[in-house]
Amino acid sequence: MSKLKPGNPAPTGGTYHVIGPRGGNTGNTVHVHPGKPMPPTQKPKETFKK
Repeated sequence: MSKLKPGNPAPTGGTYHVIGPRGGNTGNTVHVHPGKPMPPTQKPKETFKK
């Protein structure tokens, strides 16, 4: 699955991991319903991955 940016709609619901700008796991997770926008991240250039 590709990385999702904040504000993009979630293709599927579930738990997503927050990925840092260099590709490492930050240890944070979010739960998103399908079609809902991804929430803001704590730091710039972070993305989400299922």
